[in-house]
Amino acid sequence: MTASPPPPRLSMAWVLASLLLLTVSCTPGGDAKAAKAATQQPKADEEKAETKLVGVERIQPAKVQDRLPCTTHVEVQHSVDILAEVPGQVVEVPIEEGQVVEKGAILCKLDDEEARLSLESAQNEEKIARTQIDEMLLNGEEAQKKIDQAKINLANARKELDRATQGVAEELTSTIELETAQLEFDKASHELALAEFAARKAELEKVKANNQLQQKILARKIEERKFGKYTIRAPFTGIVPELKVKGGEWVTNSKVLFQLYDAERLEVNITRPQRQFGLLRIGQLVEIEVDAWPGEAFAARIHYLSPVVDMQTGSFLVRARIEDPGKKLRPGMFCRADIITRESHEALMIPKIAILYEGDLPHAFVVRDGKAHQIQIRPGIELKDSLEALNKQTQEGQPAEHLFLPGDAVVTKGKEKLTEGDTVQIQEDEARPPLEGQAKTPTKESDGE
Repeated sequence: MTASPPPPRLSMAWVLASLLLLTVSCTPGGDAKAAKAATQQPKADEEKAETKLVGVERIQPAKVQDRLPCTTHVEVQHSVDILAEVPGQVVEVPIEEGQVVEKGAILCKLDDEEARLSLESAQNEEKIARTQIDEMLLNGEEAQKKIDQAKINLANARKELDRATQGVAEELTSTIELETAQLEFDKASHELALAEFAARKAELEKVKANNQLQQKILARKIEERKFGKYTIRAPFTGIVPELKVKGGEWVTNSKVLFQLYDAERLEVNITRPQRQFGLLRIGQLVEIEVDAWPGEAFAARIHYLSPVVDMQTGSFLVRARIEDPGKKLRPGMFCRADIITRESHEALMIPKIAILYEGDLPHAFVVRDGKAHQIQIRPGIELKDSLEALNKQTQEGQPAEHLFLPGDAVVTKGKEKLTEGDTVQIQEDEARPPLEGQAKTPTKESDGE
């Protein structure tokens, strides 16, 4: 005998609805409206179940920075060792340790008596040479006057000779007068030749005297330079951190007397791995902190990027010039430096608690008009608790379907069960202030060495 199949099970909802309808129909004067409400109750419960409760945070534009942290020391761009150029005894040191000295200020004086005498001798010899030049000029003027007079005498003698020659031809003058006129003419010609020779000789003497004067001037300048070496002056404005001499010592050539730092130009030298070469450029801001001034940041600007990478370490050198108008920093100070590689003043930062991943692709849900919309994040600067979304609305009227908007409600709670287009009800979290942060790129300790 074949067993009959078991009767189909009725759903609990259908059974309850049937009982309710039966009760109403069996009750005298039953309300038709109650029956209708009973039939619509499952539909209302179903619609209520489809609305999902979520928590959100509002995103607003914020200022954020991406940084490369490192450690280094404050250094001077320019420093020199000031040496003694001549031997001598130190007679005066008019400065003190740690003093700021101006360019040209006297740092030290050596005994210069002998050098002074040599300079005075050279100056006297120059004066004598100048006197000789004046004498040669007078001789030249005198020789020129003799030439002029000789020319006049020669012209007169020529006239007498012409007159005597004509008189002899006309038999008005004797040959003796002609011979006498000829002798006077020859004498005047000879005197002119002698005067011209004396003038040329005077000119040569003047050239010789002028050469001697130039030699004496050169000798005087050499003695002046030697004399100047006994007074040591600051080649530029700077700080003298230590006095190597204090007076009375005998110093020799090349003895280091002082070290001078250029107080106006401080810098930091930073070594970075070659993988970061593309992140850095001339003019980038570097913020520096030192223990001596806690809480205060000093600005620096990159002014040099090494054009070569060290083959041994795989790193390159970066130099940044420090702006220190208050002159608070000192060479040798240990400092922490952050190179700001990127900065955004209107960044939309998505809280990390709102981010979901599909593979490696981050996305988040935003609530608009009561619906959940999934938007993929194009990542920018990353902070500890948030990530910048580069796909944001920047112009009015721009389609916002795949963009984040200022003021968007980003889902932070209940996001795991959401799908595109779900109806949601917002349970607002306490509003967070606009994010302003600094992202520090992870780096090994060796990166800053």
